[in-house]
Amino acid sequence: MKGGFWTADWFAGLLVTLVILFIGFVFQGFHGLELAAYDMGVRHSSTGSPNRDIAIIAIDDRSLENLGRWPWPRNYHAELINTLSLGQPRLIASTVTFAEPQIDPGLDYIRAIIDQLEQSSLLELEQELQLLEQQIASADKKLGKRSPLAFRQLTSGFADSRLRNEAVNDLGELASTLLQAESDLNTDAALTDSIQNIKVILNMYLFPGETRGNPDQQQPEYVMRNSLANIQDRVNAFDNGLLPQSAVALIPPIPEFGEHAAAIGYMGMFTDIDGDVRSDALVMQYWDSFFPSMSLMIAAQSLNLGPGDIQINLGESVNLGQLTLDTDTGLLLRTYFYQDDRSPAFTVDSFFDVLTGNIPAEKYRGKIVLIGPTAAGTASPQVTPISNSMAPVQVLAHQVSSILNEDYYIQPAWDIWIRLLATVLVAAYLIAVLPRLRAAPAALSMITFALILFGTEYLLLTTQSLWVQLMMPLSLLIIGYLLLVTKRFLVTEQGKIRSEADSAESNRMLGLAFQGQGQLDMAFDKYRKVPRGPDVMELLYNLALDYERKRQFNKAHSVYQYMHEYDPDFRDLEKRMQRSLKMEETVMLGGSSGAGNAFILDAEGVEKPMLGRYEIDKELGKGAMGVVYLGKDPKINRTVAI
Repeated sequence: MKGGFWTADWFAGLLVTLVILFIGFVFQGFHGLELAAYDMGVRHSSTGSPNRDIAIIAIDDRSLENLGRWPWPRNYHAELINTLSLGQPRLIASTVTFAEPQIDPGLDYIRAIIDQLEQSSLLELEQELQLLEQQIASADKKLGKRSPLAFRQLTSGFADSRLRNEAVNDLGELASTLLQAESDLNTDAALTDSIQNIKVILNMYLFPGETRGNPDQQQPEYVMRNSLANIQDRVNAFDNGLLPQSAVALIPPIPEFGEHAAAIGYMGMFTDIDGDVRSDALVMQYWDSFFPSMSLMIAAQSLNLGPGDIQINLGESVNLGQLTLDTDTGLLLRTYFYQDDRSPAFTVDSFFDVLTGNIPAEKYRGKIVLIGPTAAGTASPQVTPISNSMAPVQVLAHQVSSILNEDYYIQPAWDIWIRLLATVLVAAYLIAVLPRLRAAPAALSMITFALILFGTEYLLLTTQSLWVQLMMPLSLLIIGYLLLVTKRFLVTEQGKIRSEADSAESNRMLGLAFQGQGQLDMAFDKYRKVPRGPDVMELLYNLALDYERKRQFNKAHSVYQYMHEYDPDFRDLEKRMQRSLKMEETVMLGGSSGAGNAFILDAEGVEKPMLGRYEIDKELGKGAMGVVYLGKDPKINRTVAI
């Protein structure tokens, strides 16, 4: 084979296939394209409806304008929870992390004053006055009527002493005021009291990372009681590395809150390589413990289930009571993001409106109430398939609804086999089919194949919530087609262009040879096989003149028409066309009566006729034997009689 097999199209198709497979499987080079296709499918999905029992109370701009800058005193949160408890919601979950005590600077001063007061002589004086009063009253009672008048007057005067009463009252009021101030400034205590009155789920921080050694400290009991103990390993997950995301640090809410919370979970918003949130990390591993996400705990508590009712199937799924949540090997659940063009997927009310009673608490009866910041600067907005800026509490609402409604996307186990089959078919097309197709059938077949691959992934996502990744085979198809077409043009088509150029030169030389021999029809046939250009136009013009000399005006007109199609302004082409058409209709081309041939020798603008190699000037005479013409041999410029 000329040039070797490495120049063949099938070898180029094989090489492209191997390169694309290496990039796709080793470097995950097409994962970003897969995520883009996934987002498109999510945006156009319409099979799921949001859970209408989920409501959001937003710490929004309106709330900040009326209640002050963030963060707020925790008694605001306590007041809201107390207000909501009147409406009897199913549960309340807050995405705010209360990881540190909130101590008002004035609280320390109030407590110091109370301590000083307890240790001061003022309280001792009050106690001594009370003791003296008791002693005088006891003595007066014992003496009875025998008590001297002066003693009774002293007793009565002491009891009615304004100074004594004012001193006692002032001390009591001061102590009461100080105790009330301590209570008002201790906002953590107010929030603790409100958490005890209703089912509240709190947020904690888990920081992803690879664990080494042992944790710095043991977590308190109120944190560990939220860990999951029902762990099943049916796929040898520990040996095969099919474990959930690990965490190296855990920051829980403070004990005052955590000990009274119904449950504690972390925000499981898992970000992909492009930073977008598409999945919910239902479980994370903290050394030897497994903790559930906040969305999973909210769903469990809404079903009156606890951590003991959650079963982890490592590398497979999570069982929530009777619900089985199919996850990937890292226990990530691909969230279904709900959309409604007419109204928001979930009800969002202002924190301030609920706190002040503008929205009645009765509205949230039996609801799952999620509280979280949405105002700018209070939370980090997340990028999701349906929004470039979604508050974490809104993402949480979608995650909880996905769990409770069992709306989520699944990457089936047979996805890898479909990908391999599609890749093999594309490779076979590039190696065995495409090299045998012409340009138009090749383009049509490629477009059809590409639509099938893309349509399969798109339809499975939008209608069945199945994610079958076909972007790598599609990329292989498009890239392979473009490279093979480019190669074909650069190698095959360039050779064809050179061949056509050689053929055109051959036809031009043959045309000149036939024209020199007087075979004008064959010359015209060869000239028409040469691409028209300035040089060929000159040849055609001379050919038309030769036709005129032979008085074949109809053929000259055909040549002029052929030239006119390319360049109507060439020389005097327009005049020549009109003149040849006129002469075709008026000039006698055949013989006359008698012996010999008759020619019209002169016509304006028409080339002189030729008789063989001689150019006829005029007729000299005519007799019985023929006609004598005055001619000229153009090659030697000699006048002759013909």
